[in-house]
Amino acid sequence: MRQGLTLVCLWFCFGCATSHSSPPPAIQSCAPGNTSWGCGSVGNATVAAAPSPGMPSPAGQTYPPTQAAPNGSPTVPVAAVPATAAPAAPMPSQVIGDDAINRADVPFQRSRVLALVAELTASLDASTRGRVERLPITFDPNANDINAFATCTKSGKATIAITDGMLILTAYLAQLQASDEVLATRHFDEYVNYVAKNQQPNAPVLAPPAQWLPATTRNHPTKVARQQQLNDEMLAFVMGHELGHHYLNHLPCTSILPLDASELGILLTDAIPAFNQPNEMAADVAGIRNVLEAGRRRSTYHLTEAGALLTMRFFRGLDQGSPSDVFNFERSHPPPSIREPVIQTAAQAFRAGSGITWPWQI
Repeated sequence: MRQGLTLVCLWFCFGCATSHSSPPPAIQSCAPGNTSWGCGSVGNATVAAAPSPGMPSPAGQTYPPTQAAPNGSPTVPVAAVPATAAPAAPMPSQVIGDDAINRADVPFQRSRVLALVAELTASLDASTRGRVERLPITFDPNANDINAFATCTKSGKATIAITDGMLILTAYLAQLQASDEVLATRHFDEYVNYVAKNQQPNAPVLAPPAQWLPATTRNHPTKVARQQQLNDEMLAFVMGHELGHHYLNHLPCTSILPLDASELGILLTDAIPAFNQPNEMAADVAGIRNVLEAGRRRSTYHLTEAGALLTMRFFRGLDQGSPSDVFNFERSHPPPSIREPVIQTAAQAFRAGSGITWPWQI
């Protein structure tokens, strides 16, 4: 039924356009503080400093300083970034020690979200940018949930929320795909099957088994450089999609002031409204265009739609391999089989310079 409704919606949206897995290994459990492959420490919510023009250095894993948020709130206002701001510098391909993505390091992932949202915001036109440049980013410390969403509090304040579970999963997927591309492994699809068969609801996402990436290869320089690119592309698409909901006026928010602790509690305990299919498709188009425009402004590696499609590939595999929706992300967004062609078409149209006309201004 869900597939049938979404196919009808997809037909409507496109009408508006003018242009081997192996047997699952034993489940690996991650003890608190374990920083081995696939295990990252998840602490209390923190507030990262406003992103600087440069990216964090993986060589010594120097992260932006953190401090306890007022009243424990993990909401981080993203500083306004001029449209002419210099693009973020790329991470170096040579890495000394263990890369933060290898450890699924949550503070590092939060810092990447802030830096990428600043890039995405800076690449919007002035009118659109004005609607979201002060939008706060809420980091939900729940590691048992995989989700990201745009929302409003009951007092009408807007935010974008992303869970630590989503940040951890993104690091896992980036590692696995980079390993497959560089080291000729096939662990990404194996991991999808592994999660589909073994993941328990309301539990931390399963870590990839340690033997899939031994210490001798986990810090292969080319593999590390590639996982940094994929990690950025996945996070950029997720946040670009949610930004799109706000500047496309899909939500009735009238204020973008920072949230206080009481409002945060309302935000994280209220049920997420059922998604609106046309709005979700429009946010996908807006999000991928935003990612590609931000990537085009970079002087080195240019962001692509590869991360968006990688995210869809994971959730499509779960849809096919699991009898029920395991993560909230699956319930709050349309099926990946519907979103993938929308993302691909939007990316092709962007490169062709033809754009896509929807019933909503993008």
